[in-house]
Amino acid sequence: MSGCIVEINLAPDLGRSMTTQEKAEALPGRGLFGDRKCKTKIVKDTVYKRQITFIEIEQIHRFNDFYGFEMKPSETRRNVVTQGIDLNQLVAREFTVGGVQMRGTELCEPCKYLQDLTRLPVVEGYLNRGGLCAEILNHGYIYTGDKIEPSP
Repeated sequence: MSGCIVEINLAPDLGRSMTTQEKAEALPGRGLFGDRKCKTKIVKDTVYKRQITFIEIEQIHRFNDFYGFEMKPSETRRNVVTQGIDLNQLVAREFTVGGVQMRGTELCEPCKYLQDLTRLPVVEGYLNRGGLCAEILNHGYIYTGDKIEPSP
């Protein structure tokens, strides 16, 4: 089971539009540099569970086909759009994205904020399919096209 990155999206502030990037700097314990969720400092003995978020392009296509919408990957507000990997299987597991080691922390369920922002039925449509939250374990860069592979 492996996949790849098809899109990387960052937003500088909460509520601002996501912009597509070719690469992003992954900061351990903090998030992706330049993203609204990136923490300025690490709180000792606390794991920030949403350092980076992922969603499968297959789930975006499924949502669009089922509801008849044209939701763009960036509108899901997830940082990384993947292809070819079941993200639900990475909860509580370590995996690599390019050269960056990560650990899945929890499913990234859609929320009412996202539903209000998009005016689409995302809470129902992405339930248990909304992606993955993860923590970043080492510093590095991720790039569009990078492989995503579970650690042995």
